[in-house]
Amino acid sequence: MTVVLMLLGMMTAAAQAQAAPQRLTGSATICSNSPIPTGWVVTSSYSSSGCPGTGVAYTIADVTNQTHATVCSMSPIPAGWV
Repeated sequence: MTVVLMLLGMMTAAAQAQAAPQRLTGSATICSNSPIPTGWVVTSSYSSSGCPGTGVAYTIADVTNQTHATVCSMSPIPAGWV
């Protein structure tokens, strides 16, 4: 009986963890013709044959929990930043 209750508890916790949407954090690489997600900034750009049409890729970073960042001049400025 105890083992069954433990398994049910673990399954419930796992289901709750999966149910909560996860926000992408950190950094990522996108092509320059892709939209930049809200709250993200461009930190570098470079030539990339993997980006058809533009040939330019951006490294982007989530600044949601940051207090300062170095960004490219063409980067969007998130709300609350100057």
